[in-house]
Amino acid sequence: MTESHIAEPRDPSPCVDRRIALVVGLALLLWLTILAAHYLGNGESATGFIQYDQPYYVANGRAVFDRGNGLLYPNPSDANPDAPAIYFHWLPWILGAAVTQLSIAPGAAYTLLTLVMLPVFGYLTWQLVRRRATQHRLSITVLALWGGGLVSVIGILKGLVTGMSLDQAVFEFDPTEGLWFLNWGRNTVYGIEITYHCFVAATWWMVLQRRHSVGLMFAGCLALTHPWSGIELLLTLNAWFLLEAIRNRSGANLRTLGCSILLLCLLLGYYKVWLPQFPAHATLQKNWSLNWNLEWSTVLYAYGPVAYLAFLHLRRSAFRLSREEQFLLIAAVVALGLSLHDRILSRPVQPIHFTRGYIWMPLFLIAIPQLQRFLVGISLHPPRRIAVAVVVFLACFDNIAFTVTHSIWQYRGEEGFFLVAEDWSMLESLDDCAQDQVVFCESLQLNYLMPTYIPVRPWMCHKFNTPDFILRDRVLARAIAGDSIDPDLLSAKIDVLVLSRQRRTDALEKHRNWVRAGSENAKWQIWQRKLDAPVRRAAL
Repeated sequence: MTESHIAEPRDPSPCVDRRIALVVGLALLLWLTILAAHYLGNGESATGFIQYDQPYYVANGRAVFDRGNGLLYPNPSDANPDAPAIYFHWLPWILGAAVTQLSIAPGAAYTLLTLVMLPVFGYLTWQLVRRRATQHRLSITVLALWGGGLVSVIGILKGLVTGMSLDQAVFEFDPTEGLWFLNWGRNTVYGIEITYHCFVAATWWMVLQRRHSVGLMFAGCLALTHPWSGIELLLTLNAWFLLEAIRNRSGANLRTLGCSILLLCLLLGYYKVWLPQFPAHATLQKNWSLNWNLEWSTVLYAYGPVAYLAFLHLRRSAFRLSREEQFLLIAAVVALGLSLHDRILSRPVQPIHFTRGYIWMPLFLIAIPQLQRFLVGISLHPPRRIAVAVVVFLACFDNIAFTVTHSIWQYRGEEGFFLVAEDWSMLESLDDCAQDQVVFCESLQLNYLMPTYIPVRPWMCHKFNTPDFILRDRVLARAIAGDSIDPDLLSAKIDVLVLSRQRRTDALEKHRNWVRAGSENAKWQIWQRKLDAPVRRAAL
């Protein structure tokens, strides 16, 4: 790669006029449709959590104050009272402080994070686009926020041939119903992801302005709260700063490279050297070694269109890449390599976790001049504007289909987390009588939500973070088989039981170790182990 003979664009004024702010703001607000459907369709039962992992981040933050030392926290899915407080991530810490210190409801805290970071994300995306675009900046920014590939279109075409349902066809080539966020704008749906992407966008923006120290600061902040995005960004920066140092071995370039290498080593040292010394974490690390991979068909349909536009632009310039284009190409290649590392490593670690729009957005930014030429050409021929509308609609169709489908599911209560009045009442009762005790509820969903809302230690929690989750699930399935319960099959470490009101409890009433708690409602009954009761030591 060589420097282009064309001068690099100067970073324009960061000011945003009202018209731009209005249109970009509207494009961002449309991403809140899914969250709005969650609340509007389910009323007071809506928790604000629309996806499985969202409560987990708040639970981590609560654990800092409920079970940690105010800075570090243990695994909230580990019921062991001696679980080591060894984790630090500042973003969950903020959520935990909002919930425990400011008494903000967990779902409201997460929603508030989304609302706060949404305009920041829009502003940073605008700044990245306007460095590359000189015309039609507003239209291109909207495409950056809503554009995708041909994943849903091709899925629907396949569905028409094979007869699959529409909602299945939409996500036929979009893993996990599109929740791995293969393009850029879709990340606005999750408060955590939008925050990560703000730090990535800020880092890119700073590097493109040659403000390397500020870029490294943003990258370091990201690494302190998320290993996947952190290592991906730091690998990109190390590759880029190495290229810069090779081109110009100045003291400044070498120092920047050294700082970048140091940040990467600190990140790897924490996650790959220090944390594995603790057996509790070493077990989790094995659980996380999952081959969630990216199919080649998905790569083609998700990134093929934007990659083709980028190729057309680079070919037009005879592949003489400017400094900006070199950096963006490195970012895309690093992200693609990490997303496909299962093709190289024998023990991949969630390859698809490295997608998240980090492949799509650099390619889109490279392609902007080509996209701009297309828009300029169309604007000179008004009759062709219908064709433009069709092209824009197709470019955004992945995200339109994603938003409509998930909004319907959320409105109907078919996905997300919901708590009815009896569930809220039960959590309040546990907060009063079972703080810091080991609790088992026969609803796995409520087990999972408990450390997000109250200071208890659930026996079954996050399916990938609970020690011996599968074995515990099998044992408990035998203990509560049918409509009764066998207390002798329960682990001696369980202090509190939350059972359905319809479950027969004859064996518990006759058992010397258990007593009914006073708090119960039409849906739940609570039982506590007697403090002085002798217990048979269970295997778990």
